[in-house]
Amino acid sequence: MGRSVKDYALLGIVVAIVGIVVASYFSFASGLHIWPYSDSSGSAANSVGLAANEVPAAYQATWTGRIGLPAFSVQLSLTLGSGEVNEAVGQISTSHGCVTAVILKEGGGPVTLSLDASNSPLVCHVLFEVFDHVTAALVSSDSLKFSVDVDGRSVSCYLHR
Repeated sequence: MGRSVKDYALLGIVVAIVGIVVASYFSFASGLHIWPYSDSSGSAANSVGLAANEVPAAYQATWTGRIGLPAFSVQLSLTLGSGEVNEAVGQISTSHGCVTAVILKEGGGPVTLSLDASNSPLVCHVLFEVFDHVTAALVSSDSLKFSVDVDGRSVSCYLHR
């Protein structure tokens, strides 16, 4: 009539397995940018409606924040202006005194950027090489998700106007 200890133990094991599967999914989903971490849902990032070769007007601003990299964190300021693919559309500067041009690789929203570190001092060049592949996705009118790929792993932060 009542449940035995074995029934409760079996239920506990099933709940633990489900918990592990759910936790594993969310760990991988974040790095792979799949639901619920994708930037391609119905968010503001995709509602700008501009051509894929331009910086959307909603992105054109100065955005600031701190990104935590595996070895250290960096305060950064990203300024985006108008422009088309393969053009310099702004600059990025860091708390380490590094400044370099930002090149638009893909527009429309989210935008993909690369950094032109060719004229940067060696220390800055090394830092900007870490930021080789940058994606910026508009989250709201005053928030931008800034993501960089570091050794095959995505590291993100939120920048604000």
